[in-house]
Amino acid sequence: MHRSAAGTTPMNAIAALYDRLIAALALAAAVILGCMSLWITYEVAMRYFFRAPTIWAVDLSEYALLWAVFLTAPWVLRQEEHIRMDIVVDRLRPRPRRWLGILTSLVGAAVCAVMTWQGAIAEWDVYVRNVDFAREWVVQQYVVYVVVPIGFALLTIEFLRRAGRIRLRREAQADGVGQPGVKQTIY
Repeated sequence: MHRSAAGTTPMNAIAALYDRLIAALALAAAVILGCMSLWITYEVAMRYFFRAPTIWAVDLSEYALLWAVFLTAPWVLRQEEHIRMDIVVDRLRPRPRRWLGILTSLVGAAVCAVMTWQGAIAEWDVYVRNVDFAREWVVQQYVVYVVVPIGFALLTIEFLRRAGRIRLRREAQADGVGQPGVKQTIY
């Protein structure tokens, strides 16, 4: 494989770019949640103190939560901070634990790939049909739901990378080497 002058391969550069992308998306989700707290506070003040509720705050909060979840999920998986059922996994020996980690990552990637495909089909459908939400505040559905196939696509990639990290971690442990900057969960 070709290496640049700095010693990084093109794949390492792409991986670093992808890591920056999912970190930026997680930051965007944090900003969305921060803004959501502000407009919900505004909504409460307008509703209870001025008897003039907004027509957009509740709907926008629902849409924002969807976006925050799908923008953050790949980063959460990358950080190994997702919810796991450790009761069985912790009782396994290291080798079966690693194989189970690889298997669950591949199953997760397959499920997310199907959800990407189905989400893209649904997204295209609401876009072509120009479907709006039937609410007082008119928003086209494709604007809200576009994040679903994007988020699942990124999760597919991250699950595949996770399977690779587990495999590489196994090889690195055999060589006595760890991976800096990556949470060292043993599978």
